[in-house]
Amino acid sequence: MERVGWVEKLIFNGKRQTLIPPGRPIPALAQYWNSDPRPRLTLYRGASGSEDADLFLGHFEVLDLPATDTLNVSTLCVVANGQIQLCARDNQRNVFLEIRRMRTEDAE
Repeated sequence: MERVGWVEKLIFNGKRQTLIPPGRPIPALAQYWNSDPRPRLTLYRGASGSEDADLFLGHFEVLDLPATDTLNVSTLCVVANGQIQLCARDNQRNVFLEIRRMRTEDAE
């Protein structure tokens, strides 16, 4: 059985945190901790405890979010078939939302 050999990490509350730990069987799935993915998701790959050597994978934003303070969006990260997939679903409107990779200069 193939297993994740690295750590997928996201920035949450200003701190890089493990989303998918190493050793998890592939396909691997994890849900982002917060139901409000604004302003963006920042994804890294690296070994445990290797923050300085982590590979920056990009900034991503969820599109078509309603203008409300009470979002209920499930944002998932899936590792399968040699790829990382991000997907988001608005649980109040029962629709899937588009996620796009941001240009680095747009995210700063």
